[in-house]
Amino acid sequence: MDEDKECPFCADRVKDRIVEEKGRVIAIRDEYPVTWYHTLILPRRHTPDFFTMTPRERADSEALVLQIVNQINRRL
Repeated sequence: MDEDKECPFCADRVKDRIVEEKGRVIAIRDEYPVTWYHTLILPRRHTPDFFTMTPRERADSEALVLQIVNQINRRL
């Protein structure tokens, strides 16, 4: 991941919460979850929002969302 000392999601701060990785994105458990299995999908590169992600980053995000959903559904 790009390193940014101000970013709360940079690798050193979240590496113990990473649950999956897919291409250019990672999935982490939320530090303050509002539901069971609350998971965040983050690009490795800093971007302001989903719409400024590259097509590859968006595709990796969508694939990782489906992977995480399947994992959660198997646990329920």
